[in-house]
Amino acid sequence: MKRYVDHILALLPFEPDVYRRLGGPPCSYVGHPLIEEVSKLRPYGTEVERRTANPPPAPPTSCSATSAAAVERWLRGTQTAKLRRSFDSGGGRDGPISQGMHVRGLVVRACRFNRHGSGPVQAQGWPSRPVKVIMATAAGSAPDVTARVVTDRLAQVWDQQVLILNRPGAGGLIALQALATAERDDHTLYFPSSSSLVVLPETNSKLPLDFERDLVPIGIIGESPFMIVASNAVGVSTLPELMALAKSKPGELTYAANFRGSLPNMTGEMFASHAGIKLTFIPYPGAPPALQDVLGGRVSLMVEGIAAFTGVLQSNSVKALAVTSPSRLANFPDLPTAAESLPGYQSRGWTAVIAPAGTSDDVVRKVNADLRTVLDIPEVKSRLESSATYVRHMSPAETRDYIRAEQQAWRPVVKQFGLTTP
Repeated sequence: MKRYVDHILALLPFEPDVYRRLGGPPCSYVGHPLIEEVSKLRPYGTEVERRTANPPPAPPTSCSATSAAAVERWLRGTQTAKLRRSFDSGGGRDGPISQGMHVRGLVVRACRFNRHGSGPVQAQGWPSRPVKVIMATAAGSAPDVTARVVTDRLAQVWDQQVLILNRPGAGGLIALQALATAERDDHTLYFPSSSSLVVLPETNSKLPLDFERDLVPIGIIGESPFMIVASNAVGVSTLPELMALAKSKPGELTYAANFRGSLPNMTGEMFASHAGIKLTFIPYPGAPPALQDVLGGRVSLMVEGIAAFTGVLQSNSVKALAVTSPSRLANFPDLPTAAESLPGYQSRGWTAVIAPAGTSDDVVRKVNADLRTVLDIPEVKSRLESSATYVRHMSPAETRDYIRAEQQAWRPVVKQFGLTTP
């Protein structure tokens, strides 16, 4: 059997990526996925339909215990596809296979191997329809921009549409409710920003889903510091100038951020606390409307991920004052960190990839592996870093531990600002 299958695979015109996915001699696996998958195919084409009165025989289940003659009889008996190639050699003692199979696309599906395991990923044929991604942030927000860079490439890898469903509002609760009521079909994912998993559980004791019980972490796309920008109408050029102005006008300066309890909101409150100033918070459902009011001079400041400011920074429509990373960013070398004026102050957000409980382990592993592949593409990495999102590779287990650590770190901050549920 091994000689037969190896011969078939050797003659097929696969792309290099398929050979990479095979990861070794395919028939070293008992129950070879090519054999298993062919047995599931439905007949098609009038020529085949005329031969479907007799069901095909059961497929061989072992690479070592099945003779070449048995494999040949099975391949002939399935009659599952029109014949595309004729193989004139490699047939072993029982003679050559005189019929070939239209299996190029089949093997691409059947031999998707787990890059980090010893055997094939069993989520064969996944995804079989468009994948839905639920997000708690509005279109155009920094997490949304990050997600679309990644999902565009995942759609190419999966050869399926990836549909982002933006469900902003209520501090992330609306998105969580959408996930709770979504069909458990292995084709729904959840891309929460850090706020939804760090702050929301502390501010609402009656969530429809529990992180530990109802969610399955898959991976992290990347970490992103926030940026503090000022409207040009405010007339400041540096963070120290802003702090001096705010101290002279307590509560008069306003700042925009996502909903109350979001990480941008927490970042703004921490900034005011560290600086010893009073700012008035104005919540927005997303970055685009907030930015419009900052551009129009109706709001003094804004705190958000850097991706939301890419266009306006290039046109100098707002004044970037600081980033909340621990050190200056390579793509913004002239922009100071907030810590340079307020030692010890820093903040970061992140976007996770989560599945609802009940999603098969094979799908979880596949999505994690494909996410890693996409994040390693130089163009993707460059686009993410241009908006200060820095890739972090994590396994599902590492992702769970990372989120737990972030929840623990932010819990006292949420409590400090009185956002915890009584």
